[in-house]
Amino acid sequence: MPSFAALGAWLWRGEGPLVLGDLSVQPADLHAFHIDGRDATARKLRLVIYLLLGFNLGFWLTDDWLLGHLPYVQPALTEGRVAATACGLLALALTLVPDRLRPLAGWFGAAATCGVIAWTVGRIGGPDSVWFFYTFPFLFLGLAAWLPPAHRLLGTALLCATTAALFFGPHPAHRADPVAGSALANLVCIALLAAAIGVYLDYFRLRVFLMGREREHLVADLGAQVAAQTRHIQRLLDHVETAREAERGELAAELHDEMGQLLTAMRCVVKSHQLRGAGGPDLDQLAQLLQQSTRALRDVLERLRPRVLDDLGLGPATEWMVHRVAGLGGLDFALDLPAHGALDTLTAREATVAFRVVQESLTNVLRHAQATRVDVQVELDAGQLTVRVEDDGIGIEPGLDSQGFGLLSMAERAHTLGGQVVVAPRPRGGTRVSLTLPTPAALGLS
Repeated sequence: MPSFAALGAWLWRGEGPLVLGDLSVQPADLHAFHIDGRDATARKLRLVIYLLLGFNLGFWLTDDWLLGHLPYVQPALTEGRVAATACGLLALALTLVPDRLRPLAGWFGAAATCGVIAWTVGRIGGPDSVWFFYTFPFLFLGLAAWLPPAHRLLGTALLCATTAALFFGPHPAHRADPVAGSALANLVCIALLAAAIGVYLDYFRLRVFLMGREREHLVADLGAQVAAQTRHIQRLLDHVETAREAERGELAAELHDEMGQLLTAMRCVVKSHQLRGAGGPDLDQLAQLLQQSTRALRDVLERLRPRVLDDLGLGPATEWMVHRVAGLGGLDFALDLPAHGALDTLTAREATVAFRVVQESLTNVLRHAQATRVDVQVELDAGQLTVRVEDDGIGIEPGLDSQGFGLLSMAERAHTLGGQVVVAPRPRGGTRVSLTLPTPAALGLS
């Protein structure tokens, strides 16, 4: 059983628990509904007024043809059309009043319209004529606006009273007509029907709007949660990548210091035996194996963490990597780098991301592209680093998924720095991998 407070809130404000129910509603949502409803009502009222004016003026031109055989109709209908046109123009002007006066102005315009129609048809026929029924549709003019139930009942009663007063008031014969009571009862029933339909529509207008707002809030909250989780994952990924680069550097240093020294010492021992003439086929084979092991160790160290990247920077490291891959794959290549020292403003993280993108792209070219040429371009302009690696191979499907985990990982790493990696087929065949990375340091920003 609803409380009197809930019933009062529904009657006078059109809100409260009876309407809102289980919806999660904020004051801003109700305010947005009223603002949206006010603007929508003004638009709908203007449309209704334009239609009524057009209908009135359009049929005015056909009155002589359609109603010429009813001479008693013409004078009243002509005067009524003049009054209706003036009323329509007045109602159109009332839609421009300040917001706080619009409900009152709207009901005044609707009452004036109902009054003009009732006054006109009352001069043509009585309550037992078909003309009386032309007043009924205008009792539904209030449906254009959302209103609290009490306001709607009062407004609809105003339209009904105005219609009855201007239809029956000026004509005593209408009031004395035997069907006057029945006609008036029909008018009241239509008014009650209009009010009931209005209350029902208002309930669903508010509910539908607030459910939409609730869904928007849920989507926004979910989006915020997803964004927060994404940022968290990106921070974790950045931490993992940073830790992996550090571990690669430490592992490369340890391998260089420990295994490099052991291999060097073993080569020295073998060389010493060879110089004393104590060599043989087995010793020569051991020397070759040691030399191959040294080269293999050097390759492993270069893949783990190239010293040239730490010692000389991104430009020389990229040049070294391109020459190395081109030599291994027998590829023609073109390399375009900025002027010497231009890339020195990059941070270690930025340089590492750019180098790893070049490295992963060239590795994919060697393994999968079946290319004969590769072009590498590095640009630093207006605070943005751009790296492009293109090949003339068999091409791929657009997107990072087809490139495996390597470039996908680098793309996420670039994203944590505000950049992006795009993989796409070239128009003339082959694949293009592009990295764009903002570099605040290049603009002198902290």
